[in-house]
Amino acid sequence: MANTAHEPTETTRRLVQALIAHGATKAEAAREIGVSIPTMDKYYRDEVDTSYQKANRRLAQTLYDTATKPPVLRDRNGQIVYDEPGVPALDYNSHTYVSAMIFASKVRLRLSEVHDININTGQAAGDAAREQLARAIDRLAAAAGAGESAQGADI
Repeated sequence: MANTAHEPTETTRRLVQALIAHGATKAEAAREIGVSIPTMDKYYRDEVDTSYQKANRRLAQTLYDTATKPPVLRDRNGQIVYDEPGVPALDYNSHTYVSAMIFASKVRLRLSEVHDININTGQAAGDAAREQLARAIDRLAAAAGAGESAQGADI
């Protein structure tokens, strides 16, 4: 049985684009549509070369839009709430909006959350420092109440 020449269709092109955009390798995409890697190179070069980057651009644009354009505020019935006639109120507390802002800030502004945990106690470093400070204040207060000088108190 002779090999027949592969003819790309709009359906196979869209499938290759989707597979590559979602992180599939060229070999995985070739296997999915039933062709060899050289055939992928010959007929689907553009899809393989650009689909992943296009998906990243769409993702970045969607994130940017979500982070910079809060959704309109809606009431319990799903109706748009207006600040004044013709001007919809914006929902700055929307979970999606807030999450997108946090993520975009971390990535673009290089912000991060610092979690400093004491591995011996499992306690956050800030909590331990606050407790230490509270104990020192208690000792100073006790020393002052007993007529001792603050200089002699063991902090």
